[in-house]
Amino acid sequence: MREEARLRGGARLAPAVTLMTSSVPGITVRFFSITKKLFGAGDVGVPAEAAADVEGLLVHVCDTAEKSKGVFVAPGALRPDVTVLVNGRNIALLEGLHTTVRPGDVVAVVPPMAGG
Repeated sequence: MREEARLRGGARLAPAVTLMTSSVPGITVRFFSITKKLFGAGDVGVPAEAAADVEGLLVHVCDTAEKSKGVFVAPGALRPDVTVLVNGRNIALLEGLHTTVRPGDVVAVVPPMAGG
């Protein structure tokens, strides 16, 4: 697919840009509240081949010690106040951190919420 960058009114801004899309969907990791601030984004796309399960996926996105501390209490141990959902289903009701992830899945990392 080719698209040209244009200004309003149709003036051409730059040479044509080729947009590439992968035929294999990745996995979306969605962060909320404090984890959104920690990871610097609400959604992070991860190549499907980067991880086979939730633990591998989270290790992949936790590329700093600070991020790891926001998700894990120790290697292989999720913080008890963090909920992880795969396609809306709590991993605690599935296979925990060993829950399989597949291309197109959405994994949500939900920190504790407070309010009233």
